[in-house]
Amino acid sequence: MFGIDGTRAEAAGVELLRETGACGAVLVGRNIESPAQVQALVDGYEQALGRRLLWAVDHEGGWVVRFRRGMTPFPGNMALGHAVRRLPDAPAQQGRVMASQLRACGITVNFAPVLDVATADCSPAVTIRSLGNAASHVARTGAALVRAMQEAGVHATAKHWPGTGAARQDTHVTLPTVGGTLDDLRRREFVPFAEAVKAGVRLIMSTHVHYPALDGPQPVPATFSARAAQILRTDLEFDGVLVTDDLGMGAILERSGAGEAAVRAREAGHDVLLMTHERASQLAAHEAVVKAARGGPGWERTVARIEKLLSPGAAAERLDGDALALDIARAAVRVERDPLGVLPLDGKAVWVVPRYDALTERYAFEDELGNPAERVRQWTGAEVVEVPVEPADDASVELAHRLHGRTCAFVCFDAMRYEHHKRMMQALQAACPRFVCVAVRNPWDAQLCRWETTIVHAWGFRTANLRAAVEAVRPGGAR
Repeated sequence: MFGIDGTRAEAAGVELLRETGACGAVLVGRNIESPAQVQALVDGYEQALGRRLLWAVDHEGGWVVRFRRGMTPFPGNMALGHAVRRLPDAPAQQGRVMASQLRACGITVNFAPVLDVATADCSPAVTIRSLGNAASHVARTGAALVRAMQEAGVHATAKHWPGTGAARQDTHVTLPTVGGTLDDLRRREFVPFAEAVKAGVRLIMSTHVHYPALDGPQPVPATFSARAAQILRTDLEFDGVLVTDDLGMGAILERSGAGEAAVRAREAGHDVLLMTHERASQLAAHEAVVKAARGGPGWERTVARIEKLLSPGAAAERLDGDALALDIARAAVRVERDPLGVLPLDGKAVWVVPRYDALTERYAFEDELGNPAERVRQWTGAEVVEVPVEPADDASVELAHRLHGRTCAFVCFDAMRYEHHKRMMQALQAACPRFVCVAVRNPWDAQLCRWETTIVHAWGFRTANLRAAVEAVRPGGAR
């Protein structure tokens, strides 16, 4: 399964898919303008090729979405996981809406849900993508998402097998290691995947993480681990499609070329090999796999598994989910602590809100979010100061001096990742005795706060998350 270029069916993409016989394509930000445009792209390729394809997208909600318009921007997995205690049917409702909207524009595979279990320490590639820190809770919530998506006509994908919540590095950059014994993995990481298999999940995506309990001390990613695939097939009794994560990620490229990586992943037991970038690497991977594996063990079984996905069945009616997204965000938002009794905030409080213009290469921000500072100003009627996520050093000092002694609410967008963002938060905490940290991107940022700081968790940075957090700290807000 390859990535393609452009927002319409292009000759180069048609040639790639025709020459390789690839089972489908994964759509990323460079391919997406609107649902109608995506449907035209899908139709254009399938008409040119004269066959059906699998069309996949990462549509998790929260942090990872690809559509900037035309799709409900759900608050994300961690928000959903917290909302379940008040809205027990929310996972099923969200799954149905997400699938109905994807299928309406021709997408038949969603690379979601994430079933990684969060831990006490921050995992940089997971954070708010996790449904929670209890394996049983992640399992129940994830299974409900799987069933609902598939009932609405989209194949769900449980990821990232065998579980990456304990990884301390980002697989996009390097190879992390998740320790523990095999029994430890069975009691925690494997639990949500076992439940997803029982729920009938049709795809499982593996991860580029090393598990010594499976493969010993040598740094072998699960992508190349026959043991990881064997446990999935025999112990969990999964007979669906096993797909790799993108083979162009740093954890793979630092130790393998495209051809070698594709062959090793295939030999480990994967049915679908995912490569999103670089035409030369895609062709090299295809050539290497065909040379090494065509007609080999398991080839016919792989083809049969994939062919099942090419007939997804009837699509559900397209549903609107904006009201549901806000309900989920409101049910999820939580005040972790308010030791000085700062809440509720009155009209004299000043809000410091980051602007996201420097982050558009890393994240897709929905159109309705617009300017976050302006939205907060509309919702609160309060004074709002807009700042970059990564301000200059002197900007933190100047703003702290300007707001000295004021009541301040700071919308925190991952202070653990962005050093200058952390410095601004620390400077404002020192200058403002009544300080509120509204954590939207990384709940572990609370660990950087002083004991007297009020902490509010939105569990996401989408429009619904931000609005719910604003409502929660105003008079009459949730506690």
